[in-house]
Amino acid sequence: MLTVLDYHNNVGLPVIPIHDEIIVPRTQPTMEFAVKALRDAFRNTFGEEGSFGSIYAKWSFGDCIEEKEIEIKLDD
Repeated sequence: MLTVLDYHNNVGLPVIPIHDEIIVPRTQPTMEFAVKALRDAFRNTFGEEGSFGSIYAKWSFGDCIEEKEIEIKLDD
């Protein structure tokens, strides 16, 4: 989680951590950056083991109606 926060802080994008989740603005560039930060943080934490397979995340939006599960491929 600290790596994800560092990624966002280094480029000046707002992010709020809550337990194992992050809150970011609902814009396409910010959401894409969050995916990159999650992928890179996983790779950095787990080294070679983090360079294959996928991790899964879920976008939840403020309207509490729409949720979208996404696959983050670690070999990209």
